[in-house]
Amino acid sequence: DGGGIYTLSNQPNSLCSSNYCVSKCRGLYFDEGTGHYSISKNVAESGHDWINIWNPKQNNLRAEDNYSSTFMQTNKGTNCIIKNTIFVPDKNWPQEAQEIIRTLKIN
Repeated sequence: DGGGIYTLSNQPNSLCSSNYCVSKCRGLYFDEGTGHYSISKNVAESGHDWINIWNPKQNNLRAEDNYSSTFMQTNKGTNCIIKNTIFVPDKNWPQEAQEIIRTLKIN
């Protein structure tokens, strides 16, 4: 259970942006009742779903303009939108994704 980025519960107006996560499991994992949360411009390398919205209790989530090394994703949430995902299975990341990765590797 879990992922590179894990959320729990309702989080009005929250934003997760410009992260690079590497996980043998899931990339972005929304757990029990996560709601009103947005993710954008993240890079996810995962061994399973790049994003996991696994049940109708997750609601009003928006995932837009993210990068993923896998096509696998789950969206069983209520009023949840996943759009403009750029899939890069060979991990030959486009320039914007490389900038996100490079910025985070400096730290």
